[in-house]
Amino acid sequence: MVIEVKIPAVGESITSGVVSAWHKKSGDFVNEGEPLFTLETDKVSTEIVAEKAGTLETKVPEGQEVKIGEVVATIDDSKQPAEQKKEAPSKKAPEQRKEAEPSKKPTEKKEPVAGKKRSSRPRKFVAQAREDA
Repeated sequence: MVIEVKIPAVGESITSGVVSAWHKKSGDFVNEGEPLFTLETDKVSTEIVAEKAGTLETKVPEGQEVKIGEVVATIDDSKQPAEQKKEAPSKKAPEQRKEAEPSKKPTEKKEPVAGKKRSSRPRKFVAQAREDA
């Protein structure tokens, strides 16, 4: 199914804007929620995101002024990305798994030294008490 990408209303008094930059090219596969282009108006600059995943087909070049509600692109959600390589983590070589996973070392708790009693006062007060004595 082909989905139309329209210029949304970004304010009450705003009637048009400029497609300042396309973040994706025509023919690129886009994921849902991924930024497609930046719309600039005299009051605000907004990134417009994809409503569905699919292949993008742009209809308007960068720098062109567009009206609110105008169709600037389409997304064909029936087409899947050309490269769909998903490896299971267990199929990676052991050295690759080690690099991908952060090392988790158990934290060592220090046991108090026998015969020494810890003060409940903060360190700086203990240091001042020693200097005063």
